[in-house]
Amino acid sequence: MADRDFQKSFRELKAGMLASAVDRLRLDAQEMATILAGVARNKKTPHAQRVSAARSVLELLFLGVERLDQEERLARIERQLEETMK
Repeated sequence: MADRDFQKSFRELKAGMLASAVDRLRLDAQEMATILAGVARNKKTPHAQRVSAARSVLELLFLGVERLDQEERLARIERQLEETMK
């Protein structure tokens, strides 16, 4: 039982940390999208490093959101399984 409680606490802590990171990326996502759009429109100035950084932030955001969704779905399935096992 203690191992199950530990694993549950660990999953919750990990999910909380991931949620915080994703929230931070969400705050920056609009600015990163604006940078990408601005670079795409500016044909005179190469902004390879800024584009790369903006793309990385957006990719991390999308991956984080996907991961959070998966974590939530898995937790729901685990709760349902625990209920059926009682």
